[in-house]
Parts: sequence; C-alpha cells; structure tokens
Amino acid sequence: MYSSEDLERFYFQYQTEGLPHGESMQSFCVKNKVPYNIFLKWYKDTPKRIVEVKVDGKHLFFLSFFEDFGIPPLEALSVGAKIIVSNTSCLPEIFGDSAYYIDPHNYNINLDSLLSTSVKDRQLVLNRFNFRIFAKRIHNHVLKLNT
Repeated sequence: MYSSEDLERFYFQYQTEGLPHGESMQSFCVKNKVPYNIFLKWYKDTPKRIVEVKVDGKHLFFLSFFEDFGIPPLEALSVGAKIIVSNTSCLPEIFGDSAYYIDPHNYNINLDSLLSTSVKDRQLVLNRFNFRIFAKRIHNHVLKLNT
C-alpha cells in the first residue's frame, strides 16, 4: 500500500526526473512499478497538497500552501541548491534564514531581486535535521528512560 507521503515523494521524483525529459506520468509510473490508477486517484483527491516543484539545477521552487515538513527543500539543500519556498505553514520555522521566501498567492515576484539578497548557510538547517543527530538524541533519551 502506498501512503500519501510515498505518493507525494513519488510526485516530486517525477517532477525532477521524468518531467524534464518529457516523460508522461503514466510511463513514469510503469517504469517505477507504481500503479498508475493509485497515483491518479491520489493526485485527483489531493489537489491542494500538490505543489509545483521546479528545479533548474541551482534552485528549487517549492510553493506549497500546506506542508507537513518540507522534505524536498531539505533534499535540495543537501545537494547545494538554493531554495525558494512558501512563507506559509511550517516552512519558515524549518528553514529559518537559509531559504528565500515568497507568498504562494502572489504571482508577481521579481526573482532577480529576491535572489540578490543573501541567506544564511544551508549547513545550519542540515545540521539541525541530520538523521545521525536525531538517532543519537533518541538513543540518549531512551537510555535516560532506562536509568
């Protein structure tokens, strides 16, 4: 069974790997062994959660209205891309001063002006949400509970 998060990640994968090469969603599903009918139902049932992700190799545009955590921008930061994300939901709390923010309702954005401003080092965010650090924190917490 595919969770909504699985399908959202798959959609991001399609946006970054399939769509730039002109591949249809249906053929991308077949190639990746994801039942197209399941994906299509999820896509139709969750239009407000779908975000258009644009990647040009240097920037990730993640214009989400509702977001649980922001995995795609975190992944983009990990490979050195600048991220332009919505100033909504949890994204400002997660990415702090390491991202460029825009209002997803405003289509009149001057990207040159936005990108001419500076942001803080991406490593600040990557260190905060590092798997090994989380695992160590959980491990230490469990050890404390056992004493």
